[in-house]
Amino acid sequence: MTDAGIGKVASKSLPTSFTIVCFIAIALYNVAELFFIIFATFKKRRGLYFWSFLVSTCGIGLYSIGFLLKDMSLSTQSIFFVTLIVVGWASMVTGQSVVLYSRLHLVLRKPAKLRLVLIVSLPSKQFLFEFVST
Repeated sequence: MTDAGIGKVASKSLPTSFTIVCFIAIALYNVAELFFIIFATFKKRRGLYFWSFLVSTCGIGLYSIGFLLKDMSLSTQSIFFVTLIVVGWASMVTGQSVVLYSRLHLVLRKPAKLRLVLIVSLPSKQFLFEFVST
């Protein structure tokens, strides 16, 4: 079995399809659980940590649904599932990086170094999003 890429649908055996669906179901269960945790834990729904956590969680859901549509051939419009996959990947990866950055002040106390980490990490995310995903 070869990979057909992000925009093409490859034929898969039944056990492979079941495995894909099981892992996507686990990912979507984790999204539901994270939504519950986020809204149960955060009393004040504002700030960088809350929003980046929420965006990265939504990204996991979009990414999973995009691959579910692609792998199960539920959509004939490849632009639809490719859009879900790319937007989900970008929000998942960038959101998780911002989650980590927003908690960095707990271990790194110097504001100049925090700013340097932010300045160095943003272009690397742009590089990953522009060149790796397309």
